[in-house]
Amino acid sequence: MHYLGLDVSKDTIDAALINSSAIIVGRWKMQNAVSEITAMLQRILTKHPHLTLAAESTGSYQLSAMEAAESLGLCCK
Repeated sequence: MHYLGLDVSKDTIDAALINSSAIIVGRWKMQNAVSEITAMLQRILTKHPHLTLAAESTGSYQLSAMEAAESLGLCCK
């Protein structure tokens, strides 16, 4: 199991991929846009198919990430 933590802002998202031993195994920064988030998630899923997302609730800024994750059938917390 891997976990993707998202630090969401209006324009960008910083992401950190953490394994079950709590070791960071990847970091990304991207535009807060459904297409960019979806592309990143698809790349991660090819290597880590058991993925859970965690994102802070920041008004509506996290909605792009939630939409991208939902379109790929991922669990979001």
